[in-house]
Amino acid sequence: MTMIKLTTWLLMGAIIIAASAWDRGDEHRAPDAFKNGASPSASSTVPEPAYGDMMVIGVIQDATVLLPVLAPDVPSHRVTDLILNGLVRYDKNVNLIGDLAERWGISEDQKTIRFFLRKGVKWHDGKPFTARDVEFTCRVYMDPKTPTPYASHFLKVKEFGVIDAHTVEVTYHEPYAPALASWQAGMLPAHLLEAQDITRSTLQRAPVGTGPSRFVEWIPGGKMVLEANPDCFRGRPYISGVVFRVVLDRATSFPELKAGNLDWAQLTPLQFKRQTCSPWFRQNFRKYSYLNFGYTYPAYNLQDCKFRDKRVRQAVTMGIDRESIVESVLMGMGQVAHTPYNPATNWHNPKVRKYPYNPEGAKRLLAEAGWKIRTETGSSTRTAQDSSSRSSPIRVRTRGRTPPPLFSTISANWGFA
Repeated sequence: MTMIKLTTWLLMGAIIIAASAWDRGDEHRAPDAFKNGASPSASSTVPEPAYGDMMVIGVIQDATVLLPVLAPDVPSHRVTDLILNGLVRYDKNVNLIGDLAERWGISEDQKTIRFFLRKGVKWHDGKPFTARDVEFTCRVYMDPKTPTPYASHFLKVKEFGVIDAHTVEVTYHEPYAPALASWQAGMLPAHLLEAQDITRSTLQRAPVGTGPSRFVEWIPGGKMVLEANPDCFRGRPYISGVVFRVVLDRATSFPELKAGNLDWAQLTPLQFKRQTCSPWFRQNFRKYSYLNFGYTYPAYNLQDCKFRDKRVRQAVTMGIDRESIVESVLMGMGQVAHTPYNPATNWHNPKVRKYPYNPEGAKRLLAEAGWKIRTETGSSTRTAQDSSSRSSPIRVRTRGRTPPPLFSTISANWGFA
């Protein structure tokens, strides 16, 4: 099946950080892998690291559950990533490095991974982290009773073995490319969750992890408060605490940022380009933009007979001027994407077939598929009509926070507006 997507990479022009003593060296800089387009706006002088202070982060959506195995949403993982650790993690250049695993080895047949765990790591309640926790976590993900969206990775496991308190071995039925990366999954404390129904555990609202932050409180719809873990195996964080404060939207977060009630916020392209360039902003904030991992696309409903023919899907894609969307809706802060992967990652394939804006070519493809575009008298509605003169409207159902101007542009491209 050919997958054709209207994909527009968004830039995190959203990143604006209050300049203060809690800056931690180069940690706040745009990742090297994404330097194309990175644009720090404050002084390039980096203050010496200093312990203390709190970071207040503005988020437009609250978390839903704080056990990563159950969390289906980004806001929840944004919090749990600071509280729990996996065996591996991505560094700032999107390379896998050890986290709770100090190192690992892979068998010649590419089916087995042996993880060597860090020693001396403690859960936030003081209990030691061991291979028992890794084995328990794997069992939870594989348990059909666990309502997790991430089971597929672990169902590839043929056998899990504990060699000693700090060594585990995982064998897969066959070589599995995402195997190593799947162990980013946050490890769960066996001593607190064994013999429990995980869906009823109090840890959903007050997790215990091994990470740099410890849970303090959660006021639903209001804020989430974390404090620094002084016993973190990576060392005590410079920042003493993090507060995730829920704001209504980016329009609300911007004045909150200017009022000093937030230290970090995401900006709209308009805010980034035109409303944060004053000397006062440059003095008080560091502003960055770099290509993130988000993209917007129309998902073609393959249960609809119209879209079962790939020529129709290709034609719809070719009829959308994605470059104009980047320039008008995103004010140039984006890039047309032809795959779901960020161009700076190892998984991006620059050789995939591309479908640039070509309205005449789109019409030819529709004609080949037995359809045509017609305008109804006295109406701006357009419908696809097959050779038997049956008309069938193409409808778009939106989900999430897709910007309305995006669909205005698409409508104009196809002559709906």
